Amino acid sequence: MTKYVFKPEVTEDEWLGLSSCDVWSMWRSMPRPKGAKEWDHTRKERLIGADLMRLVADQLTDPRLSCVIEIGEQYADRLIPARKYWVAQEAAYEARDELRFRSAAARDAALVAEKYLYSLDDFLMYLSGAVETRAELLARRAGKGTRGLARKSHKLVESRIRDLIREVHGNPFRTVKFNKKWRTDTAIALAKQMYESREFSAMPILADALQDAGCDNENILNHCRDTNQVHVRGCWVVDLVLGKQ
Repeated sequence: MTKYVFKPEVTEDEWLGLSSCDVWSMWRSMPRPKGAKEWDHTRKERLIGADLMRLVADQLTDPRLSCVIEIGEQYADRLIPARKYWVAQEAAYEARDELRFRSAAARDAALVAEKYLYSLDDFLMYLSGAVETRAELLARRAGKGTRGLARKSHKLVESRIRDLIREVHGNPFRTVKFNKKWRTDTAIALAKQMYESREFSAMPILADALQDAGCDNENILNHCRDTNQVHVRGCWVVDLVLGKQ
């Protein structure tokens, strides 16, 4: 597993107790690979951001905005050149600036889509508001009240970030040594299929494949078999199998 450092620096007890942190502290305490520059967002941060964008993706109807999640994921995995990413940045900015939105939910979703490509820190600051206005829109359409949605939206975003950070980093204070012999054709095929499809129901099967290959690491096997665990692109076990950082 990659050796990570923290900015701001936190202890293992603080990491394990992150449920007490507010959403901003949670994000800023994310571990970063050694040598990573403060302004250079990591692959895992971009993938977490892509998953968070899906909380409001149904409000992004303009093609310049609806593509930002895919663009962000492709750029995170270095599948597109920086120039294509920059073009998408400018297009998202123009769309947010030009469009007359029919609802506050669409307006706020456009803002976070633009921020996702420009600045993940700024994106996070606006995300809870976009989730709230989307919830209000859906509640009104269903003839329901909107009382308390601000608090519920913030809690939803906070909980999702908490789950995602633990999903992509595991416990960075407990280094896992991944034996190359565990990277069998079966394990690689399972991990690749889940990564490409974003469908992770085969995680317990991956655990069986790794165990059959000789893996006896409880952290790895338990992570794959935990039915309550959120799994997304960037999953630390899938990344180990595929040799991603």
